[in-house]
Amino acid sequence: MKKIIVLLVFISINNSTIFSQEIKMGIRDSLFSEVLQENRPISIYFPPSYEANKHQKFPVLYILDGDYNFRYVTGLIELQSSISENIPEMIVVGISGKGTTTYRKNCKPAIEGIEESGNADEVIQFIKDELIPFIEKKYKASNYNMLAGHSVGGLFVINAVLKNPKLFANYIAISPALWWENNSINTIAFEKINSDFKTNAYLSLANEKGMGVDSFLIIVTKSILKNNIVIFGISIAALIIAIFWFSKTQKKWRPVLLVTMAIALSSYLYFLYIPGDNNFKFRKFPKENHNSVGVPTYTWALKDIFKDWRVEKQYFKSTDELVQQYDKTIATYGNAFNMPKGTLANTVLYILKDNTAELNKMQVKIKELYPNSLAYFNTLLATNLIGKKEFDAAEKLLLETLAYRPTSYEAYQKLAELKKEQQALAQGDSLITNAIELAKKEHVRQWQLNELLETKELMYRK
Repeated sequence: MKKIIVLLVFISINNSTIFSQEIKMGIRDSLFSEVLQENRPISIYFPPSYEANKHQKFPVLYILDGDYNFRYVTGLIELQSSISENIPEMIVVGISGKGTTTYRKNCKPAIEGIEESGNADEVIQFIKDELIPFIEKKYKASNYNMLAGHSVGGLFVINAVLKNPKLFANYIAISPALWWENNSINTIAFEKINSDFKTNAYLSLANEKGMGVDSFLIIVTKSILKNNIVIFGISIAALIIAIFWFSKTQKKWRPVLLVTMAIALSSYLYFLYIPGDNNFKFRKFPKENHNSVGVPTYTWALKDIFKDWRVEKQYFKSTDELVQQYDKTIATYGNAFNMPKGTLANTVLYILKDNTAELNKMQVKIKELYPNSLAYFNTLLATNLIGKKEFDAAEKLLLETLAYRPTSYEAYQKLAELKKEQQALAQGDSLITNAIELAKKEHVRQWQLNELLETKELMYRK
């Protein structure tokens, strides 16, 4: 009896191992650095369409203290990109901190006369000469790169901005620890900032004091002090006017209302106003603490960075609008990146659904400008054709799509749906099975796989 119980327990444990599957956020890689003379581990996140689009290249976000920040940052990136379509899909590279002592040393710049100096400049050289070329050679990375860091990682980012303002397209410093060694980073700022200095950096601050950000911004933007004088001047001017008004009219409520509105305006400007500096953009998040400010900072910075990529209406009324969007994106980023699927779906299935001539014209431009989106665009066209019972035209289009893109699981799925409409259920079942296998090879997200599995499950249902 005891042997049977032991056997059952063993089987139970093995079954739980067999049927449990790890949900992965990315992969682990490493490279040896000649600059640092050590192995450097990295974590890499790939967007949902990474495997589907063989020739698509993606922007890359490099984050400091990658092991600590990787999960929340990549989750946020997926929400804002493939789900919300506020930003393009991107690769995220998390640079391992290798432990607190090593990480802090790596983030601190070397400044003469400071004992606690680090080797941040060598780490920047490692990123520039070794890590970026490694990523661009091994993965489908574009040459559009961003760097982000939090706290002492933010100090690293600011040091990188000042010394290498063009190395990255954008820099994000989240609540940076600029207080380090009595604001020693300001010494570097005084040396580097001049009329020719050009970069694109984002700085944030939570409900905290003593981070050294204010004094740094006074140096680099030359506008913070002026802004604060204007902001508080609004309240002072309102108070003087209110006193004068009351002395003349003896009516209380209007002067009180004026002062209240002025104080409210001043408070809003003080806490949420972004100084108008082209190099350093700043935002304060007074309802966040030092550890929670990362999410709103990334959301604000990335949405601002990619405002020219984003299609605000989430549809195109014409092919000309699509071309204009492409031209704007190329002009700003040097890359078209991925075309938002939601925008294409809204355009084909709703806005231009009955305008066949315009859709045909758009199809030509999609093939020219966004070739990686053509297969998906064709499945949308096929959806319209199936809805109109134009089954032969839909099948012809989908087969043409599979001829040049044989790995398109979406085309197979649409063919399966077509065969169900035609009551060719065995063919439909075979096609959706192919779609499922292709989707698994592309490592699609589980919710996408669920759609395919549901199509298969419903194949024989009426």
